[in-house]
Amino acid sequence: MNKLAFRIVLLSLLSLTVFSYRAFGQSTSASTGHSYFGADLGLTYNWYSGQSNFFWPITGTDANGASVSTIAAFNGLGSGAGFLFGMKGGLALSNSVDLEGKLRYLTNYTSATENHTIPIILIGFNNPPTQEPVTNSYNLLLSNLDLDLLAHYALSERWYAAGGLSFSGLLSNRLYVNQTKNGGDNWSYYNRNNGQLSGDTEITVPNTSQQNFFSSTRAGVVLGGGTVFPLGGGSTLLDAELLLSIPLTAWLQSGAENTFNQASTTFGVPSVTFPKLWYASLTIGIRFPFGGNSNASNAEAEESNTPSSNPAIGSDGKVALTGSVTDAKTGDPVDANMTVVDLTNNQVVATDHTDRNGNYSVRVKAPGKYSVTADANGHLFGTAYFEVDPEGRILARHPDIKLSSANGRTRLLVFYEFNSSDLNASSYPELDRAVRLMKAVPSMRVEIAGYSDSIGNAQYNLDLSNRRASAVRDYLLHNGIDKSRVTAHGYGKDSPIADNGTEEGRAENRRVEFVVLK
Repeated sequence: MNKLAFRIVLLSLLSLTVFSYRAFGQSTSASTGHSYFGADLGLTYNWYSGQSNFFWPITGTDANGASVSTIAAFNGLGSGAGFLFGMKGGLALSNSVDLEGKLRYLTNYTSATENHTIPIILIGFNNPPTQEPVTNSYNLLLSNLDLDLLAHYALSERWYAAGGLSFSGLLSNRLYVNQTKNGGDNWSYYNRNNGQLSGDTEITVPNTSQQNFFSSTRAGVVLGGGTVFPLGGGSTLLDAELLLSIPLTAWLQSGAENTFNQASTTFGVPSVTFPKLWYASLTIGIRFPFGGNSNASNAEAEESNTPSSNPAIGSDGKVALTGSVTDAKTGDPVDANMTVVDLTNNQVVATDHTDRNGNYSVRVKAPGKYSVTADANGHLFGTAYFEVDPEGRILARHPDIKLSSANGRTRLLVFYEFNSSDLNASSYPELDRAVRLMKAVPSMRVEIAGYSDSIGNAQYNLDLSNRRASAVRDYLLHNGIDKSRVTAHGYGKDSPIADNGTEEGRAENRRVEFVVLK
């Protein structure tokens, strides 16, 4: 491959990555771990290997009607560009591995022009071939339908490696071969009585026929990589991908190779070195995720998507969020102050106090996402999460809050970007509560403990839980807590608190805890 062209393709991919980083911010989606369907649009760069000696055998008539047999010789078939578009679909096998199928229409265009001295035969006469200076040129456009079967492996939260197989069917080809005399004797036989060649020059012998030289199928190995980033605030993803297709099969049909070998004998030139088609593709794609791996949730405190019964919405457009606050060890009601935060803007929208039975009821506007936090003497704070849809239905799994003692542990209501350790801004109210608590109790030392469910690659889950715990620690340190007072540790799938056999249980096990050590 031309080194300059390769560098251009590589720099293009890096530029796209930088653009996406700047355009969409530092919070990016995971490189793998989700099932999806989508589309690709991009460019191809193609070239040929084994091209040190190649020619096109051409037969035609010159401008004066004489039949001519010649070869258009090339030391290299050059390189060129094309375009592609297609559809794709991915299936998540784990957090770190996806399988992807692509169906793409692509074109490969190449051309070359070279000067040579080659033998020319006037057909129908016995005069020997003459060595004549010529300019040879060709251009070739191949159109293929390409099926790629790839595996994606996560290298980081943003980058993935890709590898697999490609299978192509040739849809069409357009070949044009041209040879022009650059002086010397003319090919044309004007004086047919004495067999003399004229001295005319600059005559072209074109071949514009659709040649059936090329193999109808092609197989190759595909290697490359890419990066993924979110489009806006939804789940839709964009990707930038660079793939190299390494050929495994011949470029020409066996019959065409025989034709070339016979021509080399006829003209007394070295045998052809038959090339193979290589190409690289640079694409921008869009992915529409569906399903996916359960550990790819964007919040540690994931809640149920099953709505409660539809409560009455008051004339003020508000609904009641209700629950209870109890001691985690004894189950007794706890006298607690309640604070409600609208997580769309992190503003306090309501306060309340539990009754003698530990119950609370606060009214909020629909729709919205809210945290409800209980603070009580002798206990760590605890938080419930509610999501209210436009009809006033409440999406929440655990409105009841169980408070641990002041030297215990509590689950933090923190949210992350999709399958990432980047904290979402909705986490800040909860983390600010942790900061205020540690500043109020200077002797407190804590561990931030991260956990995952049991689905997916164990090592990846362990690493993700550790990075998520470390992100919480970094937030505390950034907000004035001394680093000697906070440690972070990821435990992966260890210490489940619910059944990993159910989605509800797995959601419980994906958590970050604030553990008081001293």
